[in-house]
Amino acid sequence: MSDAENESPAPSQEESRKISTSSKTAGDHFASCFSDLQNDHIIDAGELHPDLVGVDCVAGIDEAGRGPVLGPMVYAIAACPLAKYDQLKALEVADSKQLTEEQRDELFDKINEIPELVYWSVHILHPAHISKNMLGLYSNNLNSLSHNSAFGLVRHLGSKGIKVKQLFVDTVGPPAAYQAKFEKNFPSTETTVTPKADDLFPIVSAASICAKVCRDWVCANWKFEIPVPEDMEYGCGYPSDGKTTEWLDYQARRDPVFAFPNFVRFSWSTAQKIIGKRCVALEWVDEEEDEKKSRKRPANNTSLDCFFSKPKLMRQYFTNVRLSDVSSL
Repeated sequence: MSDAENESPAPSQEESRKISTSSKTAGDHFASCFSDLQNDHIIDAGELHPDLVGVDCVAGIDEAGRGPVLGPMVYAIAACPLAKYDQLKALEVADSKQLTEEQRDELFDKINEIPELVYWSVHILHPAHISKNMLGLYSNNLNSLSHNSAFGLVRHLGSKGIKVKQLFVDTVGPPAAYQAKFEKNFPSTETTVTPKADDLFPIVSAASICAKVCRDWVCANWKFEIPVPEDMEYGCGYPSDGKTTEWLDYQARRDPVFAFPNFVRFSWSTAQKIIGKRCVALEWVDEEEDEKKSRKRPANNTSLDCFFSKPKLMRQYFTNVRLSDVSSL
C-alpha cells in the first residue's frame, strides 16, 4: 500500500458524485496535455507577462490527486511579484479543498484574467508514470516523485526568468527534511515548508486551485485507450469510494488480461488486490529454474496460457475489449 492510500480521506459528498469542472478557461490550457499524456507533462498559464520577469517574486507549491487510485497527480506552482502580493490576497483565494467546485473554477478563471499578477505552471504525472516509478526495478516512492516534481517546477520558473525570492510549500513527509532539500537546491530562495500551507499562504492557495482545476478537467475529459462504459460512474477516484472500487472490479472482470485502462494507478494496493482476485496469472519462465514450483496462482487459478487456450474465454475477451480479426495489414 502506498503512503498516499493511508493518508487518503473519505470523499466528501461533493467529490463522490463525479469528477468534473465548469471552468471557462480550463480547456484552453489543459487540452494540449493529451498529446503527450503518457509521460509527465508541464503546462504553463500562457504567455509570461513582463511584470513577472526579473523582479523578486513569491511562489507557492501544492498538489492535487495524491491519494486517488484513478487519474494523474498534479503539482502546481504559482508566482506573484512581491510588490503585488497584497493584490493577490485581496482576491480571497483559499485552499481548494475548502472551496466548492464553482468557487474553485471562478477563482481559477479570475487568476487567468490578471496575468500581470499571477503566473502558474502545472506538472501532470500520468498514472502510468506513477506506477512505472513505484513498481520498477529501481523504484521511487510517491514522496520522491512529489519532491522531484516540486523541485522541477521551481527550476522551470527560473528558466523563464522568474526570480523566486520567497517560496512556500505544503509539506510532503517531515517538513524539516523537505525544507532542507529545498535550501540545498535553491540556496538563494527563502523557503518555508509547513503543513497546511494552502490554508496559511494565499500564493499556495492559488497553486492549490490551479492543481485541483487541472486534475478535475483532465479526469473529466480523459481519453481512454479502450472504450469503457459511459453510463458507469467511477466516483471520485479514492479507494474509500464504493463507486470507484466497483468500477475497478468491473474493469478487471471485463479484461482479465490487462485489467485496467491507463487511467488507473496499478501500484495502488486497491488495484493490485483486484488484479489478484479477478485476473489471470502471468508466469515468467526461468529456464534455469523451470523445474521449480511455479508461483502461487490468484484466486481464480487461471494462467495466461490456460486462458487463451480456451476458445470461448478468448472470444468473450475479444468482445469485451472490442477487438476483431484482422484480414490484412
